[in-house]
Amino acid sequence: MEKEKILLLGEEELESRLIALSGKIRTYRAPAVFFIVFFAVWIITAILFIAFNPEFKNSPIMPYVFYVSGLWFAGGLVFGVLWYSADGKIWNLLIGNIVRSVLPKVFTVESWEPQGRIDEEEIRKANLVPGWNISSGDMLVKGSYRGLKFSFSNMTLVEYRQSNTGRGKSRIRRKNRFRGQWFICDLAKYFEAPVLLAPRTGTNADREIETVNPAFNRKYRIAASDPGTALYVLTPCLMDYILNTDRLSNARTWLCFTGNQVHIAFNRKHTLFNIKTGDIGDIDDVNRIRDLMLKETEYFTGIMDELLMNVYLFGAASLSLN
Repeated sequence: MEKEKILLLGEEELESRLIALSGKIRTYRAPAVFFIVFFAVWIITAILFIAFNPEFKNSPIMPYVFYVSGLWFAGGLVFGVLWYSADGKIWNLLIGNIVRSVLPKVFTVESWEPQGRIDEEEIRKANLVPGWNISSGDMLVKGSYRGLKFSFSNMTLVEYRQSNTGRGKSRIRRKNRFRGQWFICDLAKYFEAPVLLAPRTGTNADREIETVNPAFNRKYRIAASDPGTALYVLTPCLMDYILNTDRLSNARTWLCFTGNQVHIAFNRKHTLFNIKTGDIGDIDDVNRIRDLMLKETEYFTGIMDELLMNVYLFGAASLSLN
């Protein structure tokens, strides 16, 4: 998408621009699809015709066949660029006006970088997701929630692996290890050794710990050098919340308590504030997306609310935080 200056508009002006840009998208999309489809059909037909009629290769008509093919392709390219441009503009409008209006309702926002992300070294230090070697992300937000400093962003962690296919050739394989949201929040307690919680993959980890919740044990593994610390952190209420949240959101939660921070990662296979512009045409759609975004922030705030109830992590003062 285009990286333009993000404008913060009033409701009426936002709706007016959305209607205009949505009209442009509809205007450009139809001919773009038509030209590309017709180009593909034209090329396939020409190839098949030549395959069954080899003498046609030397026909004086052949240059015109390629000329017409070029016209179909050029038409698709021009309208495709115009479609993409209008889609990028509407995306920027929505990001600037929806995300900016949603975040302050939940958090005290200090900074927001649409193209920023959590530093890769912070992700590596948590040691939650194995096997990845390339990272990307966006929507970096820094601020506080109920007085606790935090940062979060969308993150994608990918493993690229080169394998030999024989006869001196190699192939690059790509595997998504994590795609979702990554939150880092300060704690009052300092952890000398990390406590890790991750979805169970069928393999047993060293120093794995079982809880009193059989359903939780089946879905998650806990690794820590001190079992007592892990069980103090993972209260029955927190375990029930994670199970219910993951079931409702079709996600998997990862936790790492290390130093004076907790890493909360939601492997949801899609990004937070994943705005799809194709179905947005008026302000009612915008308000609907605002409500959905507010709902999505509850995955993080709900876990933090449960953690704040834990006197072991924050002391009795945490019960009065607001």
